[in-house]
Amino acid sequence: MDNISCISSLQAVVENLLVQTFSEEQRSGHETETSSHASERMQLPIQSIDRISSAISLDDFFQKYLLKNIPCIISKWITKDWTSCKQWSVLHNGRSLPNFQEFLGLGSSVVSVADCRKREFNSQPKEDWLLKDYLAYLENYINSGYPKEQRCLYLKDWHLTRDHPDLKVYSVPTYFSDDWLLELYSHGQPPFDDDFRFVYIGPKQSWTPFHADVFRSYSWSANVCGKKKWLLYPPGYEDQLRNEAGKLPYDIRVLEHCSSEKKCPISIIQEAGEIVFVPSGWYHEVINLVGSC
Repeated sequence: MDNISCISSLQAVVENLLVQTFSEEQRSGHETETSSHASERMQLPIQSIDRISSAISLDDFFQKYLLKNIPCIISKWITKDWTSCKQWSVLHNGRSLPNFQEFLGLGSSVVSVADCRKREFNSQPKEDWLLKDYLAYLENYINSGYPKEQRCLYLKDWHLTRDHPDLKVYSVPTYFSDDWLLELYSHGQPPFDDDFRFVYIGPKQSWTPFHADVFRSYSWSANVCGKKKWLLYPPGYEDQLRNEAGKLPYDIRVLEHCSSEKKCPISIIQEAGEIVFVPSGWYHEVINLVGSC
């Protein structure tokens, strides 16, 4: 399958248009629920990630997560009224697929596309495409069964909100409304004239290599459609992963089931409609998971 989502690094981002069917466990009540995927071998400040199943106060969120610099997952109640969550996917023969029609009016937009099967230093090589050409590639790639001999291309860092401010595809949750990074850059002069709100669109198994967010800001990522795996390390733990030259690993999936001598990352699954809060300095890798198209 494929996947849609929204991210913000004190950013507001829509990261990842991978549309995928999923089963959402029904939850109720006002207590925070815990989804633990952390390795018992890891001596971390936390061993599990809270899942916030219903609204809590801004003060509670600030005290429990922002102030303590602790990640969490916010369940899909937070995005249920977003236009993107209602319109960016469509059911076809019981399967959830990207609603390509929703984007055709923006087909002339120039977008950055990364090749997930190639490495360029500690990143992936990128090239500029027209959105309509990328959507044609993606539709063909899905319909062809994700052939391994073809490139796995991931649309990244599309400034949809900046370039089309009249499109109200999402609303910033109250918990993340104090966005000093966006305020600084959106009204500044070069070099302070950037934008940190993005749309990402990609097929299953597209991914983002191990990194920490820009300026070590915090981020929030809303998965509009699809299913994603996050592998995270708290600030400072990444230093244990450096090689003899002091370089960080490009891909940490090999550490997910590591031996007792090594440190396993915290692993979480993000379903469609959910938001992941990534605190400042937390290194992470994100993979768009396999689905059935």
